[in-house]
Amino acid sequence: MVVDMDGSPLAAILKLPESGKTIYVSVGHKISLKDAARIVKYCLTPQGPLPIRLAHEEVTKRKCLLKKSNPVYS
Repeated sequence: MVVDMDGSPLAAILKLPESGKTIYVSVGHKISLKDAARIVKYCLTPQGPLPIRLAHEEVTKRKCLLKKSNPVYS
């Protein structure tokens, strides 16, 4: 757990199951650190949290389409 100078929790540290990579989970609007960490653990895949992986894949697809349709990038 990451704490501030007062000892208040700022973020939870989680390790990805297979790769062992570290991710940090912090509180959000109207959610506790405990609940945020629980939700992220529930969504974990070997590549990281599923919503973030899906968003990354979608952005990558759209970026490729944009580059193909824009002559400036050709």
